[in-house]
Amino acid sequence: RQYYTSYGAFETTTDAAAPAAAPDRGASIETSSKADTPDFSDTNLQVAGVQEADIVKSDGKYIYALSNEYLHIVSAVDGELTKLSEIARSTSNENKLQDSYAFEMYVRDNRLIVLTNYYNYHIMRGGAEPAIDVMPATDATPEMRSYIYPYFSGIVGVEIYDISDKSSPTHLNSFSQSGSYASSRMIGDIVYLVSNESIYNEIDKKRPETFVPMVYRNGEGTLLDAQDICIAIDPEYYHGSAQYLVVSGIDTSGEGEIVSTKSMLGYGNTIYSSSENLYVAAYSQLKESGNRSSDATQLYRFSLDAGNIELEAEGMVPGSIINQFAMDEYDGTFRIVTTVNSYSYSDGRQGDMVWRSITDNEQYNALYTLDSNLDIIGKIENLAPDERVYSVRFDGETGYFVTFRQVDPLFSVDLSNPANPVILGELKIPGFSEYLHPFADGLLFGLGKDADEESGRVGCLKLSMFDVSDPSDVSETSKLIINDLHYSEASYNHKAILIDSEKNIIAFPAEGKYLIYSYSTENGFEAEAVISLTRNEKDYYYGYQNLRGLYIGDYLYVISDSSIASYSMLTYKFHDMLDLTA
Repeated sequence: RQYYTSYGAFETTTDAAAPAAAPDRGASIETSSKADTPDFSDTNLQVAGVQEADIVKSDGKYIYALSNEYLHIVSAVDGELTKLSEIARSTSNENKLQDSYAFEMYVRDNRLIVLTNYYNYHIMRGGAEPAIDVMPATDATPEMRSYIYPYFSGIVGVEIYDISDKSSPTHLNSFSQSGSYASSRMIGDIVYLVSNESIYNEIDKKRPETFVPMVYRNGEGTLLDAQDICIAIDPEYYHGSAQYLVVSGIDTSGEGEIVSTKSMLGYGNTIYSSSENLYVAAYSQLKESGNRSSDATQLYRFSLDAGNIELEAEGMVPGSIINQFAMDEYDGTFRIVTTVNSYSYSDGRQGDMVWRSITDNEQYNALYTLDSNLDIIGKIENLAPDERVYSVRFDGETGYFVTFRQVDPLFSVDLSNPANPVILGELKIPGFSEYLHPFADGLLFGLGKDADEESGRVGCLKLSMFDVSDPSDVSETSKLIINDLHYSEASYNHKAILIDSEKNIIAFPAEGKYLIYSYSTENGFEAEAVISLTRNEKDYYYGYQNLRGLYIGDYLYVISDSSIASYSMLTYKFHDMLDLTA
């Protein structure tokens, strides 16, 4: 069966009931104990128990959603939707010349933790005497403000709210740190926040804030202590610039506090976290011999203990990674899958013009296992020459990864002996999977693209179900090509997909629609519903981005930038809709 819904409109291939009447928006909402909380879906997480921030969250009774302008708190009881309160997503403080913008969040018990970017205006002064300089805009005279150029320095942090009363959130505290947002995780009450700060301007030795990272409590900044700043192996490997990686552990219980902050000269753009360790990966280069180099990944391991952070190890592996799923920790062993691009180079110069010529490229894929010191203890190299990694998933002692050029080899790897990883199987099929997800015992789901077997030309979205009950003999038991749809946010953002084998639901956005599928060994993939939250033809792209789906009890909720709609999970019939723009 297949349904199409568009706000109040409802069409189906079977008999359809009329949409349910809208609830009384003035009705009071009764709260109940956790024992009364229905079954509900969480953000799609890489590691169980390690929370990841997103634009939509639920605690089983309420939905917290970021729209274009506000963070909304919405009651969701048996499909009935009632907006209780909202918090402005962006603020501007003209006196302090600072703007802020909320971009993701966490929810735990009666705490709402909102990740926020802060932009401080600075003054960029020019001229021969003094040389170009940057000063805080708050230090500038009104006359200076009339002719200077603004320079924006980034700070990222959290705003903590008490949401015991959902209709009236109370702001408790804000904590932030220098740099632009890299990523974060939440374990228990602790948010681990990772940022990168680049030093773009000349250092003023009399003003340490021009070259030392800072942490902020309600806007009041404090320089990091020297003992909390480390020096990486090669602090200038990233474009030769001066940069800091900053990691904080923030306790969000009570009124909140920064437990510890560590920084190091270096950079990190992808993180993986277990419950005990935070791994930060950064692109680097590895000189092989003479004028030959290869891509590499610099790795850092921070131990985590109730908000206390320590840099414990550094390491490096050949090749670059596709995303956080290329990394994993299991029984004290760190595993990583990379694509290695090795090349020769020659440098040239003519006057002020300098260039580098790249020749003799070689590309292959590799898997490495590392100990707690981030020393390589096992490896498999030279896999799938001239292809690159498209997706990776580790599942206990087995690893799976997909490479692609014309066909999709899905590799299965035995990791039971970390010092001797072994390729178990290699399945070649047309197309490729960009996201892999363990679905049920012996099954692995893949979302990706179809491709022409001869030319490798990429086609439409493709669903695959792999039988991995015998990792040495993996097979594709079912596939579905979604004609006329080529793009899904879930292909590169795992938070956008909802998968639950017990509920038998696989749901994700694709080009302005929200698609819902079920799977069975008898019938393979079946389309259950196609939901559109657009309001009319002219408004087709309204809500095109940032679609999320979640379930609470027997109802599915689909959230866009502008609305939340609920549907019965038994029939996927439309039940209620809340306009977030009203």
